[in-house]
Amino acid sequence: MVPIHRSLRIRLLIALPLISTVGLANAADKLEPMSPTPGPALDLKVGSLDRMQVYAAQAMADAIEARAALHDSNLIELDADLTKVQVMLELIRARLPGAEFLAMARAMRAKMHFEDNQQVQPFFSHLFYALDDLGNGKAVAQARKYLTQAQRALAIPNRADAIAALRKAVGVFENPYVSPPLKAADSNLNQALAALNTTNNTVSDSLLKALVGHLDGLHRAFATYPLDMQPHGPSSQD
Repeated sequence: MVPIHRSLRIRLLIALPLISTVGLANAADKLEPMSPTPGPALDLKVGSLDRMQVYAAQAMADAIEARAALHDSNLIELDADLTKVQVMLELIRARLPGAEFLAMARAMRAKMHFEDNQQVQPFFSHLFYALDDLGNGKAVAQARKYLTQAQRALAIPNRADAIAALRKAVGVFENPYVSPPLKAADSNLNQALAALNTTNNTVSDSLLKALVGHLDGLHRAFATYPLDMQPHGPSSQD
């Protein structure tokens, strides 16, 4: 069989129903709705796309095996399969544009749960350094503006405004094709892991079925990614 080039495959498959996946994911997303067009930070390399597509396929296979383990009442195997899904999602996140900055922002939000404003302030340097490594494009400038607003708000102190500005900085790197199914899958996975760790170990098959569905949507998003539509911005992490 003659291999189909990604750009041709995109034209053949771009009309497939991604809309339903995006709609389901937005319901679980507490942040502002995603724009239907690519954001300025979007710039995924073909090599990264192919690799993340494989990771998404592996995650989907692991999730299906988790369903099989649930039907066999094999909780040990179920936990192992869900852990493998978790690893694959982390590998995908590590290769998205602005991955280091997004990780630092996640750490910042966590620190705000148990540290006071004075303790949190120095951590902003990690986020600014991460942005510096991404160059001086439009997306980076926008993220830096919101991050500066967050730093100033925390100094007032106004923690609510700081969190809101930090959320906007993170939103600059949201990917309208990849982020919705990735977030939805992550939400389902966290629910499944939490249910598995309860005293009665109640993980519903419907929850795992939803996880598989979102991972399928994530895999499809990578497989049909419109490379010819992407604007210039920070490159994905290879």
